[in-house]
Amino acid sequence: MFSIKSLVLFSAAICLASCSRVPNVNVLDAETNAITPFASTKCTKPNADGENCDEKQCTKDVQSDCKSFANKCLEFGHKYEGTADGGTCSRVSTPNS
Repeated sequence: MFSIKSLVLFSAAICLASCSRVPNVNVLDAETNAITPFASTKCTKPNADGENCDEKQCTKDVQSDCKSFANKCLEFGHKYEGTADGGTCSRVSTPNS
């Protein structure tokens, strides 16, 4: 049987493994704000499909900065211009290419 100490350590390990991960989402896809831990974001140039963005701005807020946003922007092959305090992610290619 597990001791309380073992259960606490196990629970902490599970949380660290899952809680610290940024979801694998394209930051220019529609509605990523609701499922990602990014700072404040705003679609500044909508895509022709009417759902996604071709350009999105990130602004640091009290809960988070733009580091994860910038990393995900670059990870998906887009261009990020700015700093951890704020910047813009721009689509390099169209969503269908």
